[in-house]
Amino acid sequence: RSSVAAQQSDRLAQQHRLSVWDALIVQAALQARCTTLLSEDLQAGQRFGALEVVNPFALSAHEPGPARAARSAATRTGRAPGR
Repeated sequence: RSSVAAQQSDRLAQQHRLSVWDALIVQAALQARCTTLLSEDLQAGQRFGALEVVNPFALSAHEPGPARAARSAATRTGRAPGR
């Protein structure tokens, strides 16, 4: 890794209390000008400038969970879930 990237990731680690490895991932995403970083380890919603952390395994408020989706489908079709 370049010395500039190493210094920047060290700064990120200290400022945001990240592990060295997480800071390197965040720094790489920032250098690549990403706007979304998918991670289940970092805090969902955390921002690093224009970069936002998203947990791909967490449902957002507007996404129905499996049980709710089945009930919604049952309501549309007139059938009970699983039938």
